[in-house]
Amino acid sequence: MEEQREGFDKEWWIFVIISLIIIVLVVFFLYKVDFFKGSDNNNINLPENISNSIETDNNTSSKNNDSTSSNSNKVNNSNKNNNSSNSNKANSSSNNNNNNKTNSSSSSNNSNKTNSSSSSNNSNKTNSSSNSNNSNKTNSSSNSNNSNKTNSSNNSTNNVSVGKQNALTTAKSYLKHSAFSYEGLKDQLEFEGFTSTEAKYGVDNCGANWKAQALKKAKQYLQHSAFSYEDLIGQLEFEGFTSTEAKYGVDNCGANWKAQALEKAKQYLQHSAFSYEGLKNQLEFEGFTSTEAKYGADNCGANWNQQAAKKAKQYLDTMSFSRSKLISQLEFEGFTTAQAEYGANSVGL
Repeated sequence: MEEQREGFDKEWWIFVIISLIIIVLVVFFLYKVDFFKGSDNNNINLPENISNSIETDNNTSSKNNDSTSSNSNKVNNSNKNNNSSNSNKANSSSNNNNNNKTNSSSSSNNSNKTNSSSSSNNSNKTNSSSNSNNSNKTNSSSNSNNSNKTNSSNNSTNNVSVGKQNALTTAKSYLKHSAFSYEGLKDQLEFEGFTSTEAKYGVDNCGANWKAQALKKAKQYLQHSAFSYEDLIGQLEFEGFTSTEAKYGVDNCGANWKAQALEKAKQYLQHSAFSYEGLKNQLEFEGFTSTEAKYGADNCGANWNQQAAKKAKQYLDTMSFSRSKLISQLEFEGFTTAQAEYGANSVGL
């Protein structure tokens, strides 16, 4: 009987030891599995619904393990409720710890997400605020620059007296209707009653191109009278243009100087009587070349006998002449002897 009892005690202790070893291994295994799952969740930052699913799986696994442990105890028909109770407590403690760890991990993940979201929102707000500030600064700077330019322009205009502004307006008005040199326009403004300073301001700021004005003035002269090249330059210089400006105007006016000589010859013949030589000499005196003057005299269409008769009459209208004296005077004017005699005969001498 004692031997049977001793055998039973040995078997019981062996069973207890094996059970404890199994319990330790199961607890260790569950601890390891839950630890790595918690570690993966921390590293991957799983969404909240997946984390809850893992937590549910862990709880289910823990329940299954509890059930397995309980069934194992039942199969072995152990009467040692203390050991089973201890095993259940150990598993329950392990499950609680694992659940706490999982919940902690989930809370940590959610906290990290919240912090990350909060940081991201704060960062976006900061960037938005910075961009808004920069934009406001840029707009403010741009508006400030435009304002400064406008104020500068207004100040510049305000610094000019009314008299100067009126002189400038009058100068531009004159240039719309006629051509002027710098000096000619300044003299005209002073003639209008502007002071020398006001007139100078108007001319300095009217924006005229004085060479272009010389060209325009040359063409205006040629529309009303005939000029030689030299005579037109002299006329433009008389108007106040510089020698360079006058030469530019005459060089570019497009005049045909032979045609000008012919027109000038006809103008002379409208107002006075000339011999061929006398008209030719007059054209050369006006600045036409010998070739241009000859062209004008040759093509003016004058009847030189009639010119001698007209000249004889002009002499007799101012003083008395004998026939011989009148013929001599007409010859002195360049008429031939035959033309002079024709003139004396025409007045009854």
